[in-house]
Amino acid sequence: TQNRKNRLFYRNLLFMSQSIQKKQITSGDMPLQRLDAPIDDEDCRFMQSFHPNEAGTEDAMAFFDMYGFIIFRDALSPQQCDDTIHDMLEFIREKHPDTFQRNDPRTWSQGLQNFGMPRGANCLFRPSLLRIRQEPVIHQCFASVLQKEHIIVNHDRWLLQRATKDIDGNGTNCAEWETPRNVHLDLNPWEYMGEVKGKGRLQPSDLRYHKSRSFTTENNLVNKSMGLSVQGILSLGDITDKSHGGTIVVPGFHKRFEEWVHTGLCQKGDTKCSDSLQYRFGDHDPVQSFAQHVTLRKGSLLIWDQRLAHGSTPNRSSMHRYAVPIRFFDADLLRSQKIRAKDRALVVRNNIIGCGFIDEVTDLGMDVFGLSFG
Repeated sequence: TQNRKNRLFYRNLLFMSQSIQKKQITSGDMPLQRLDAPIDDEDCRFMQSFHPNEAGTEDAMAFFDMYGFIIFRDALSPQQCDDTIHDMLEFIREKHPDTFQRNDPRTWSQGLQNFGMPRGANCLFRPSLLRIRQEPVIHQCFASVLQKEHIIVNHDRWLLQRATKDIDGNGTNCAEWETPRNVHLDLNPWEYMGEVKGKGRLQPSDLRYHKSRSFTTENNLVNKSMGLSVQGILSLGDITDKSHGGTIVVPGFHKRFEEWVHTGLCQKGDTKCSDSLQYRFGDHDPVQSFAQHVTLRKGSLLIWDQRLAHGSTPNRSSMHRYAVPIRFFDADLLRSQKIRAKDRALVVRNNIIGCGFIDEVTDLGMDVFGLSFG
């Protein structure tokens, strides 16, 4: 049966044991044992991470190759994190000035939708988010993983998962604020592998950015011919415990992705993915049990291979979780699509002007925002 087939496959997904030391990590074939992500040597509350100065080193690249993700600590300063959090709440206040109270998360509901994203926004252009996107350290980390010098940054939203325990200091809990646990891929497996073709299928070259949803679509519209595609998230606070919620990953799944597609283990009929740009693993899919919670220091950048199964867990703590999703991609992908590149540059430039950030755009910002294509 299909369920037995799934169980056998995921039994073989028991990757490398946690006892493997960092120095033993190689980029070769992985034994079929469980791959538990290693804990930080200096602080056992966190997963192993790398300083941005280690970006591109043999150890860092071997780690990414084996596990399918990598953490760079100190990618943002504490002040940068705090400034971004302040602006996230300021966005909600601007939308709902009559009801919003910064010290009462019950008044934030109108500004939030599922999974803690800002309500009514497919994409945000705000100085706080643009500063992050042209931050040299962030660029350095992504460039090292992609092994590309010229890369383009995406434009997206932010994530705010409110505390659900003791929200007012008087023991009040709000379980209804918990976001659903999920494991997914931000791509269509069959389209990624080139198994879905024909007229009417959306191609990256078709994207036109006068509709802000195109920036969201761009994130997931990836295929194998593009080379390595990655995603990332910046944690604006410490994530030290499963109760804090946050990102979960299935270490090593990227190594098995093509086998998983070709053997029919991803079933169109079992998901909402056949015509979409996201694959969601069912609640009873065995891969769910392989997901591991990622613990992160404040200011850390988590980058993962887009083929890596990942997701999020609900916040069941008394601390708010703030994060910013971010990704970069090879600039050559735009350079080869001149109409799309020019349209994107025009829309990005107009939005940067509209939010009053144009005078802050650096030389690096000109490159990563793709403004030279306009």
